[in-house]
Amino acid sequence: MRRREVLKGLPALALGAAVAPTSLFARQGRRIPLGIQYGGPGATPDANKAKMEGFKQIGYDLIEPVNMNGFDPALFRRQADEAGLGLHSIHITTANTAPRGEGAGPAGAGGRQGGGRGGAAAAGVYARNGRPLHGQVVIGQDTTYNNEGIISIVKSQAPILRDLGVRYGVLGAGSITSYSTADGLKRMADTYNQAHRILRAVGVNLSYHTHEFELWPIANDGRMGLDVLLQHTDSAIKAQ
Repeated sequence: MRRREVLKGLPALALGAAVAPTSLFARQGRRIPLGIQYGGPGATPDANKAKMEGFKQIGYDLIEPVNMNGFDPALFRRQADEAGLGLHSIHITTANTAPRGEGAGPAGAGGRQGGGRGGAAAAGVYARNGRPLHGQVVIGQDTTYNNEGIISIVKSQAPILRDLGVRYGVLGAGSITSYSTADGLKRMADTYNQAHRILRAVGVNLSYHTHEFELWPIANDGRMGLDVLLQHTDSAIKAQ
């Protein structure tokens, strides 16, 4: 099934899942593996190991870490294997994160502006479908995940993805303003294709982590931003 067909089939798929997902997969003899996005390795290797074992104990099969700067990829891979967790992907966000050592804080600690939500900025005027987005969200994501920023992030993370041995590097966000026009999306699609080529050089495929704004109609166009993005990117690029 092609990616655009998947988007069109989502409502029917959701309805089918709501009706009887358990019986459907029971008949097919399949079990869907459960994965968890892990907000960052523990402050120490022992803490990280304990967290992974906890994820496995409560029923997860896969783990997707968020960034790995400051943590040994080989050690993370070994601990995931020992815990029985599959490591197929990593959520790649900002190029720089706080060092992780004894007593270290979470990634990005220290006030560096990134693509995250929150903060004390006043609500911005940017909106689609009557839904205003927080001003700091727009500024943060446009500053961090513009076309140049995406390439910088992917280049800095590519060696880590290679050493982790994952199949997918999942890009954490995109420029919100780029999603407001079809031309902006086409330029961003070119950036994603370039990022994918960078990752392919280390044996990894690019994937994309979606949000609400990618599903809003483009002004004076009507198509969803994500639909335009998928139409203009390499078919090997996936989307969550």
